[in-house]
Amino acid sequence: MKWLVVDDTSLYRKILNDVLSTFPEVTEIQTAPNGSVALRKAMAFRPDAITLDYEMPDMNGLEVLHKLQKLGIKSEYIMISAHTPQGAAIAIDAMDLGAIDAIAKPEGRNIEQNIQSLKSQLIPIMAAVKTRLTINGAKFQAQSAPQKQQLQQLQNYAKIHTVAGKSKRPKIIAIGASTGGPKALTTVLTQLPQSLDVPVVITIHMPRAFTGQLADTLNKKCEVNVVEAQNGMKLEKGVVHIAPGGEQMRVAPGSIVGTHIIELTDDPPEHNCKPSVDYLFRSVAKEYGAAAIGVILTGMGYDGVAGMKLMKLQGASTIAQNEETCVVFGMPAKAIEDGIVDHIMPIDTLHTKILKVMNGQ
Repeated sequence: MKWLVVDDTSLYRKILNDVLSTFPEVTEIQTAPNGSVALRKAMAFRPDAITLDYEMPDMNGLEVLHKLQKLGIKSEYIMISAHTPQGAAIAIDAMDLGAIDAIAKPEGRNIEQNIQSLKSQLIPIMAAVKTRLTINGAKFQAQSAPQKQQLQQLQNYAKIHTVAGKSKRPKIIAIGASTGGPKALTTVLTQLPQSLDVPVVITIHMPRAFTGQLADTLNKKCEVNVVEAQNGMKLEKGVVHIAPGGEQMRVAPGSIVGTHIIELTDDPPEHNCKPSVDYLFRSVAKEYGAAAIGVILTGMGYDGVAGMKLMKLQGASTIAQNEETCVVFGMPAKAIEDGIVDHIMPIDTLHTKILKVMNGQ
């Protein structure tokens, strides 16, 4: 892979260059101190991936991203933003524009801490970029054909052999997502009607500062209410509850019989994720049984698959995003491979399947 690092701070250009150099997949790295240089270098270098700092003197990272797209630079974009509410808003805007992910600029006490923070954030992004290059046929071609053939066979199998369940009318919708999740959630949630008569609970792998901003951004776009979940919050019809970054979220019985609440805990990460989709899905399986819909969207790794399996065993309906519309076909692919998916849907029509299942179709 070829990477272009765009940042007006020489220290961060060096740190990112050093971190990226530790990945064996990265064969060449170039840097740019501002947007103008980034545009020139991207045209000549044609990088596979570009990291973009937001705060730059001549044009900000979002402006650079927009101009690069207009120039037809088909790279994977990663926004670097401050770990603040404003930085989170910028990250969400970047992902709306097509960035595959965002990184919170580390604020450690020393360079070593910052290096480790960046590396831990880049590990799943590096895997996502490699997967997308494989699927798009641009790189790693020797592995591409058999992988695509296997995944297509899995999809065809799942379409024909759906798991026979004992589903009841759903009383909750549970959604899990990771890389590419903000855009996927926007597509699904903006199509849900204000009259939705069940609560929605969501776990997405994002840093703490980002999940609150994601909820605020979605709330402005959606007919349903979207909030960042709080401990003890009652689950209400037509309200979407997003797990806060850095905490585990589950559903639990409320003080009144027949009601449920959100519980936030400091339990350990699962699959290196906190919040974890599995953690949420397990609780939904326990509390709602067959009266639930489980949805697994784009994302790297396997988080959510074991939890969805428990939901399926209880009789819940299950839906996965299809390969063609995923940023990374990891979590959905594993769920399909394990035979626990009832329906495989493109992201732009996935909401229609949710509503049909709600109506017993």
